Amino acid sequence: MPATPLTLRGPVILLAVGFACQRSTPSDPLDRTIDPTAPAVTQARPLALLSPPAGARIRQNDSALGCPPHAFRGSGFAIAFDWQDAAPETGVAWYHLFVKHAGSLYPWIDADTEASEDVGINCNTFVIDPNLHDWYWLVEALDSAGTVLATSDTGRFSFEPCRLDSGAACSAPAGSSVVATGVVRDR
Repeated sequence: MPATPLTLRGPVILLAVGFACQRSTPSDPLDRTIDPTAPAVTQARPLALLSPPAGARIRQNDSALGCPPHAFRGSGFAIAFDWQDAAPETGVAWYHLFVKHAGSLYPWIDADTEASEDVGINCNTFVIDPNLHDWYWLVEALDSAGTVLATSDTGRFSFEPCRLDSGAACSAPAGSSVVATGVVRDR
């Protein structure tokens, strides 16, 4: 029986004996493809990532969002992921967006969308200082059967430190809720 590639979509614990995991790029922290025999997905042209551009720093505690300020967590942040549309003749039915911090077990975003963008406003939410850097994202284009037709390169971005108007670092003190008061997704 021939080996079949397996694409992981979400948190998975993998216990295996007798086969090797293959990465499409050895340094790719988002790699989720396990295929003991086949090479990485080949494509004529990878999807181009547009925003956030490589090396972008996302502003936190942004009062321009329209979110009510929180005494400890600030106003929140907005982030827009945008990539080049696949050509219609390629048969792309939807895109899969995957966003993850290098040190996290679970992705922050692991979602399908028909649009070539995903915009999120995260009210009263912040990224703690130890996790400001090493954020990665990629996009896959899939056909109606769920076959990956094209994959972007891996994009990288970071966050600016979250500081309140007083200059103090944003925080979630004991006894305070750390649940975001609002996340708006525009698709």
